[in-house]
Amino acid sequence: MSEHEQLTASDRAERSRVDLSRIVLAVEGVLLLVVGLIGLATGQVAWFQFTAWQAVVVLVTGVLALLVILRRRLVLPFAALQLVGYLALYVSGIAQGSTGRATHWLFLGIAVLGVVVAMTIWAGGRRVLTRKPPY
Repeated sequence: MSEHEQLTASDRAERSRVDLSRIVLAVEGVLLLVVGLIGLATGQVAWFQFTAWQAVVVLVTGVLALLVILRRRLVLPFAALQLVGYLALYVSGIAQGSTGRATHWLFLGIAVLGVVVAMTIWAGGRRVLTRKPPY
């Protein structure tokens, strides 16, 4: 019997959610890699203005996202760290009084993407038990 045949339906559903998250991280990784490289070279990508360290952070996140997709078990911790890290970058940008900068909104968007990836994986972890109706 093959590995696929031995998996239960819930195991297959969980794997498909993780695989969907891996696809999202692959797209994110490529986009952040390109944005980080261009931001590092020019300091600006479209309407996003980057300092050197911001471009490096985006570049490193893109590289890590591409590395994480190689191992299923790393997807959830990466999404959680992405959420915390980019939320901290967004809040620090607000604290510095630069809320109007598009770059900080990009950081908030990356943090929200971390939530979406994490919730996609966690969604199947909860099983709802229902009772049969009394009639």
